Amino acid sequence: MDSVRIADLYALARSFEVKPLAAKPDWAGAPSPPLLVFAWMSDLHLDGGERTPMIRAACHTVRDTVRPHFVVFTGDNSADDPPVSGARAALPLSHRRQLAFKDFLAAELGLPAAVIPGDNWHEDAEKVFGPTRFSFTAAGLRLVFLSPDRQAPGVEGCDVFDPPTWEWLARDLEAHRDQATLVFLHENLMPPTFLDAPRLERFLLTQPQVLATLSGHLHLDLEFRRGNLAHFVCPAMAPGARPGFKVVALYPDRLVLNTWEYDAAAKRFSPSLTWQRLDIPDGALRRALRPVDRRRLLSEERSAMPALPLREDASLLSRQGELVMPMLQFVMERGAQTLAP
Repeated sequence: MDSVRIADLYALARSFEVKPLAAKPDWAGAPSPPLLVFAWMSDLHLDGGERTPMIRAACHTVRDTVRPHFVVFTGDNSADDPPVSGARAALPLSHRRQLAFKDFLAAELGLPAAVIPGDNWHEDAEKVFGPTRFSFTAAGLRLVFLSPDRQAPGVEGCDVFDPPTWEWLARDLEAHRDQATLVFLHENLMPPTFLDAPRLERFLLTQPQVLATLSGHLHLDLEFRRGNLAHFVCPAMAPGARPGFKVVALYPDRLVLNTWEYDAAAKRFSPSLTWQRLDIPDGALRRALRPVDRRRLLSEERSAMPALPLREDASLLSRQGELVMPMLQFVMERGAQTLAP
């Protein structure tokens, strides 16, 4: 796709952003506290520059005001490489960047964090943050995190999962069929922004316990639904984006998402009127929910694949054309829905 077409698609995607409500809805709260709360941040693009105070403010807001059980980061996390000395100075740049991001989170957030890399600055993430394909249970909710195994050099979206990842995912979902499940990844299933997006969505639609995917990448606040599956896209902290993050609260019958946005004049983040609701079907999925076990955050019923790097595969370059048709189908489908009476 040339730059004009990409710009047109981005403008179309922006028109789909979640609209704020007139007031906080009744379903956004409950008489009793939620079973689980986690903050979700994506596409920080932390680089040590002028946006760093804003990103620091976001972390402080999460730590001091939201006070979630843990925080999720869905990629494109950091290009920061602050000055270092000693043994760290001899490490590759990519490794130093991952260590710098880990240090930043320890200093500015200080909360348990589940981190996956994105398509930018992913190198050596597994050396610092461990496996990039893993899962765990929290409050009876299953959270599955995915990253691709191979990508074409220099081409965004030309990435795929290898058979062992598909097999691990199928086993994990089968073993937790009675738990409401969320799947986290950087790139999107809807709109489809990588080669294996259509295949993954088709598979997840056969898994009724999977309620939603949560991704970043597009720097927009989006929500799409197909069948039993919702697709949420997190806003970003990146240049040109409207800065924000999401807070996700689990109640006995639903998940509630709220976007927190940055007030540049006040230099702080506050909850907006952008509220989203995801109902948990009655039956086994609700019965599996329970109070969170704080002692086992991010480790309860944990499963993980080996901590392997994302590998470059030049043979995937021949599949670039496969990215176009799913996106065009998405555009036509969304356009038809918009024009429908």
